[in-house]
Amino acid sequence: MMTASTSPSPLTCQNEQRRYAVRDSDLNGLDYLEVSDDQLTLTIYFLGKAPDTIRKENVQIDGGRRIQDIRVEHVQLHHRPEPDEDDWMMVTVNHPGDFSPYRLRVVDVDAQGRATDRPLSGFDERYAHLEFNFKVNCPSDLDCQTSTVCPPEAFPKPEISYLAKDYASFRRLILDRLSLLLPHWQERHIPDLGITLVELLAYVGDYLSYYQDAVATEAYLETAQQRISVRRHARLMDYALHEGCNARAWIHVAIADSNESCQPDEIYFITSYNDAPEDRRSLTQDELRSIPWSEYEVFEPIALRPHPGIEIHPEDLIDIKGLITQLQQADDPLSAYLHQQFSAYTRRLLREYDATQSPSHSLHQTLAAELNRQIKSDRLYTAARFAHVLLSAGTERRLQQQPQGDALQQLHRWLLEEAYPQAIAKSKLYFYEAHNQISIYTWGDRQCCLPHGSTSATLEDRWIEVSLPPPPDEPQPDAKLVKRPPKADSKGNQDEPSQQKSSVDCPPAEPIVRRRRTLNLVVGDVLIFEEIKGAKTGNPADANPAHRHAVRLTQVQPTVDRLTDRPIVNIEWAIADALPFPLCVSAIGSAPDCALMTDISVARGNVVLVDHGRTIEAESLGRVPVAMNELKCEGEGRLAETRILADRFQPRLEKVPLTFSQPLSIDSSATDLLHQDPRRALPQIQPLHGLQHRLDRITETQWSVQPDLLSSRPDDYHVVVEVDQRGMSHLRFGDGKSGRKPDAETTFTATYRMGNGRAGNVGAEAITYLVWRHLSITGLSIRPRNPFPAQRGTDAEPIAEAKLFAPHALRRELQRAITAEDYARLAEQHPQVQKAFATLRWMGSWYEVLVAIDPIGSTEMNDALLQEIAGYLHRYRRMGHELIVAPAQYVPLDLALLVCVLPHYLRAQVKAQLLEQFSNRRLPNGQLGFFHPDNLTFGSAIALSQIIAIAQSVPGVESVTVTTLERLYEGANREIETGVLPIHPMEIARLDNDPNFPENGRLQLEMRGGR
Repeated sequence: MMTASTSPSPLTCQNEQRRYAVRDSDLNGLDYLEVSDDQLTLTIYFLGKAPDTIRKENVQIDGGRRIQDIRVEHVQLHHRPEPDEDDWMMVTVNHPGDFSPYRLRVVDVDAQGRATDRPLSGFDERYAHLEFNFKVNCPSDLDCQTSTVCPPEAFPKPEISYLAKDYASFRRLILDRLSLLLPHWQERHIPDLGITLVELLAYVGDYLSYYQDAVATEAYLETAQQRISVRRHARLMDYALHEGCNARAWIHVAIADSNESCQPDEIYFITSYNDAPEDRRSLTQDELRSIPWSEYEVFEPIALRPHPGIEIHPEDLIDIKGLITQLQQADDPLSAYLHQQFSAYTRRLLREYDATQSPSHSLHQTLAAELNRQIKSDRLYTAARFAHVLLSAGTERRLQQQPQGDALQQLHRWLLEEAYPQAIAKSKLYFYEAHNQISIYTWGDRQCCLPHGSTSATLEDRWIEVSLPPPPDEPQPDAKLVKRPPKADSKGNQDEPSQQKSSVDCPPAEPIVRRRRTLNLVVGDVLIFEEIKGAKTGNPADANPAHRHAVRLTQVQPTVDRLTDRPIVNIEWAIADALPFPLCVSAIGSAPDCALMTDISVARGNVVLVDHGRTIEAESLGRVPVAMNELKCEGEGRLAETRILADRFQPRLEKVPLTFSQPLSIDSSATDLLHQDPRRALPQIQPLHGLQHRLDRITETQWSVQPDLLSSRPDDYHVVVEVDQRGMSHLRFGDGKSGRKPDAETTFTATYRMGNGRAGNVGAEAITYLVWRHLSITGLSIRPRNPFPAQRGTDAEPIAEAKLFAPHALRRELQRAITAEDYARLAEQHPQVQKAFATLRWMGSWYEVLVAIDPIGSTEMNDALLQEIAGYLHRYRRMGHELIVAPAQYVPLDLALLVCVLPHYLRAQVKAQLLEQFSNRRLPNGQLGFFHPDNLTFGSAIALSQIIAIAQSVPGVESVTVTTLERLYEGANREIETGVLPIHPMEIARLDNDPNFPENGRLQLEMRGGR
């Protein structure tokens, strides 16, 4: 289609009102035309109805540069029957034109039938012709729309010096220009108003020149001075400039006379401050309002599990076997009630459950659904039903409030958690008096210790007796049954009317006494093993403060010592939390008493993970400013919809420094929970809350914090936190292309945490107070303490380090395995791999990559680990490489020593020490035996001098002679003469000296001398 201007003059208009006027009048006109693909037919559309008098002589085509003799061969009119539709006409020409513009006109003819220059009678003179191009349909990358806007007037540029850069040069430049434009103005006195304006403009120019230089300086990583600029440059090179991270610590909460519970956001812990109370360790937030924040540090609890919420999910049933066992206890009133409320299908599943097999996923879902149904009911709690449950003080306080709605459902969730503490995941923090100090069970033995590297222990529990009311539906023999009205409990819930024994005819039934445990340990809890007495004196002041260690439980098995009928709990923890020292449990005291000292070391529960930082709630960030109200006219007298454009909005947080912390890994060990990588730390700021008031509604938005906006889409509600060199946190929103731009007049609020870096690395026993945020609790005996120093608090990375390391970030991280060394380096990144060795082998048509693995702390490799490493390496594998991951090739050794023992030394004792030194085990002092798997790796040759040095270091050894040093069953190969037994790069030396597996190496000691 070709639409062109029909004006006979160069006048261009954006709104052609005359076109509509011609269409509504009796006049006619040409609207537009279309050129056919063969460029021989023109389809012309009229403004209204076309006259029947048009002939081919009335149609003239002018223009063209190369082809100008274009004649009209045929004209065919087409009338539309509808009165409001335009007619059209097809015009056939003798041949196509060139690429230059042409003009088609409808004109009158004279008496001889020749065309004139007058428009055809009845046609408006402005719409009696069309400008078009025969080549309009030819392929082109340009926009077919023609611009009709009048270009702005071009003004001549003044001849001024562009070398002016400071205040003095700008002042001189302006004065010289004014001398040229205003030659009669000769005033140069400073008080003159003209000079004042000149100096003001020079000042503005000087500031803008400085800003221009600053922008140019910040444009490159090498010259940038602002921290935000360096951060952005480094991010483009895949280098994350870190802002540090906060410190973390373990808090032990000792509580007396009751059990307490609370949600993590209801409390926090602080260090001591000036004039802090000494008689109590529990404070309220109101008591701290007059205390400057600089006098103490704040540590807030971290939930080790994701907040379960109100409903019970199948994964919240952490011990479903124990839960099923408890639900089937008929003498438990709560379990009996729940079992009665369950559906027939659920009861059938419980009856058919086989305790020797793992519960099915459907059973998990069914029990979770049944418990959620009870949570949503209003008849769960009665005093008699929960008589055997030791409720925490926090739950008791909530019961007294008689909550409704969601608060009641939350209460029911807590009640079930406390009734089945080992079976249902906890949704809040619980502090039990029995967990203050837990004795390590020694099974009645004396002088016991937990050795170095232990990952299990047995804790001592105790029984408490709980009286239960007699079952109401169990009548006595020969008792008279009477119909009693329903009774109401403390909440107003009425039981169903039932037949009960008459108090007149039978005596009251005896209450049922049950035993229950005091410990409520579950998988995921953290315990702290602590030495509380001197191992030699028994004096608490002599306890070694370094003998404290936190472990996170992976297995909890309550059981009973059948010999003493004492309840005990077998616990296990991860290898990463293995004891780094031997822990003394009991010992014999010094003479002359020689008394047995017990509980030298104990376990402590009620452990909370905290990190440094104070929560700032709902801080106002201000309102998005309005840049302008964009007013636009749709036409004459018609105003278009007004658009309110937002100005730049870059708020900053009021408090400094903003907290940065690495997200927790739910299954991490206690040791790993304290470790943080500052480059993975995220700003501790909740999604920003945006609120916009419109005429008819209020719009709320949530803006999530992202590391950057490089991958954000135009409609993503994303925001970036950027910290400057002063520690101020700036919020950067999107621009409408990378991230959404906030609307004008939107108000924002932010909830975040302040406190970061090494300031949180307080010493041990420094965190001593618990603060309630919104509660005022009196008479609570509670004493928090941190047995370990807070650690891992790291300051922000200096700019100089980022400039030094950022250009090499791409080379530091291996992205693709090309050589054999690349495969080995990537395999060594696995946490269970000590060393790896790889080699490329040509198989005739392709390369085979053989990767041998040396695991940490072992010589045995399981198939699961090999498959895991192979799957990891497959992501980096080069095309054409066949990957094979295999265990290392171990070389068993044959070693024989001739040892001369000094007089007055027992040969047996010296031999035992030599066997330990050359063993493959970890020694009692924490050192590794010479042939421990972690001491030897690929290609580690065995030096003769090293063997002699180790043997000579054993007390009582006078001299050592190596008589045999060779590969087992392969014979000597001049190893003793050369002083070294070489090992191939793909091999690892091994000497287990295990008589059960003699093929894994042999050690022979010939002892002489001594006694």
